[in-house]
Amino acid sequence: MVRPGGEQARGETAYASRIRRLEDAFIALANNANPAGGQQPQQQSIFEKIARHRPPTYDGVCNPVVLEAWIREMEQLFTATLCPEDQKVGIASYYLQREADNWWSISRAVIQADPGFGWGRFCEALKRRFYPDELRWQKEREFLRLEQGNLSIQAYADKFMELSRFETTIFPDETSRVRRFEKNLTPKVRTVLAGSPFVTFQQAYDRALGVYESVKAEEAETERRSPSLPGVLNVKRPFPSQSSYQETKKAKFEPRPSSERTSGSPAMRCFKCRKPYHPSKNCDGTLTICYTCKVPGHNFKDCPKKPMGTVRSTGSGSGSQAQKGSIFVMTRAGTESHSNVNPGIFLF
Repeated sequence: MVRPGGEQARGETAYASRIRRLEDAFIALANNANPAGGQQPQQQSIFEKIARHRPPTYDGVCNPVVLEAWIREMEQLFTATLCPEDQKVGIASYYLQREADNWWSISRAVIQADPGFGWGRFCEALKRRFYPDELRWQKEREFLRLEQGNLSIQAYADKFMELSRFETTIFPDETSRVRRFEKNLTPKVRTVLAGSPFVTFQQAYDRALGVYESVKAEEAETERRSPSLPGVLNVKRPFPSQSSYQETKKAKFEPRPSSERTSGSPAMRCFKCRKPYHPSKNCDGTLTICYTCKVPGHNFKDCPKKPMGTVRSTGSGSGSQAQKGSIFVMTRAGTESHSNVNPGIFLF
């Protein structure tokens, strides 16, 4: 009596044997189809070499940077493994996943029917599907706006190289791209590099990196040699703005309100009582009396009856000018010798 376990073991052995026979049959068919026996082993060897490097996969994400990076890395592997041109598409398509794999499964027959189909046409078809024009224009605009600014030379160069692939019309060759790289460096670095004939981007990058490091070291040394005074915090007192200065000045020199003025009088105060100037009143509030007409309510200098020939001072006593007018005397006898005498009028 045979135990069930033995029957199961014999069944598994028979199944494995059939699989091996199928594999041998496929190998034989392949050898018959390829009598030289050289092409198939070579293709398998190239695929194995590339597979050892674990190439990246592309899943169809609409990101031009990701797609360009995938194409560039696959091309590097093809170059390193000496992959034949007619095998590149077959090997690369093995690493397409999700949306990209679905697209290739549907569009493969139509794309391969092109008489000039090859690796270049394959990449162009990928870009048309997963690299829309709007994304390409967006990257072009980003490249045209790129400047070093606060970036280091390394970060600026990396970003420049990443975006320069998307702009090939305005800057079609390396020389024009080198000029663009120099132009958008910081002013200090650009000034030092001015006039240097760089042919390759690597030359410009190496020189700019050296200048940038020197500038940073010089700035650090300058900051180190200018410390704050001992015991004094390095805090600057805020400088008054122009508006605050004008407000302070206005508060000091602004004239008094009109309520404190009298008609025809400047904004000043009485030197005795320090009250607002009161030319028609005394300090106690009583009306002043004119010495000329004896009428209360105004001073001598404002008297409407004041003679036109009187002498008026125009200052504080110095520099006064006397107008030629009448001569005033106290005796009648003196009037006989002067023709322009007005008797009986006195000056106080």
